[in-house]
Amino acid sequence: PAMVHDDLRNRAGAFEAIRAGIVELVRLAEQNCSPLVVSVNSVLSRSSIRSFPELCRILNSWGVKRIYFNQLGGVSRPAFHEEQKLSLE
Repeated sequence: PAMVHDDLRNRAGAFEAIRAGIVELVRLAEQNCSPLVVSVNSVLSRSSIRSFPELCRILNSWGVKRIYFNQLGGVSRPAFHEEQKLSLE
């Protein structure tokens, strides 16, 4: 998932930065007995769909309690959407 994420975002190290932030949020919530529930929303695309089960396991290991997902939309980047949209093929 890290390589797929960073490739789709065109940002090396972005997944690791997200990991560090999520782990810190979970730590602070637990330390302060906060009712905060850390959740993640993932956008599914042709490149990311196969690694989604592994991503869910990773997020769980970080302490994420809720995982939401959406299909890739294409309003702002139509060419990218055409290349990455999910299909039954």
